[in-house]
Amino acid sequence: MDQIIARGPSDEVERLRQTKLSSGQRDRYRGQGLGGLTTVLDVKLLEYPTHAASLPVAMIPNCAATRHIHFVLDGTGPAELTPPSPDDWPEVPTDVSTRGRRVNVDQLTVTAFRTGNRARTCFFPAKY
Repeated sequence: MDQIIARGPSDEVERLRQTKLSSGQRDRYRGQGLGGLTTVLDVKLLEYPTHAASLPVAMIPNCAATRHIHFVLDGTGPAELTPPSPDDWPEVPTDVSTRGRRVNVDQLTVTAFRTGNRARTCFFPAKY
C-alpha cells in the first residue's frame, strides 16, 4: 500500500484499495470490530466477473494480534515457519444472521456490552 500511496493508483483496483484503506482509517475500524487502535494496514481485493446480487455487503475487521508469529534467527539458515493447521480455527457458522444478535455499533454502550452473553454470535451490519 505504501508504494501505491507514494506513486498514486495505476488502475481502478489500486484506486479502490487506496479509497478503502483511507475510509477504514478515517472511520476508525477497530481491532476485532470493537476496541483498540486502528488496525487497517492493507486492503486486498480479488477481481472476478459477477452479478450485482453476488457482491459483498460487509467486511469483517480482524486484529493483527490473531495473525502473528514469534521466531528467532540463529544464523543457521532461513527461518522455517510452519503455517498453522486450518483445524486450529473454530467452525464458522453460516446462519449468523438468523441466530446472531444485530448490533448497532453507533449505539453500543459499555453497559450493554458488559451485560451481553460473551458466547453469543453478533452481527455488525455495515449500515444499520
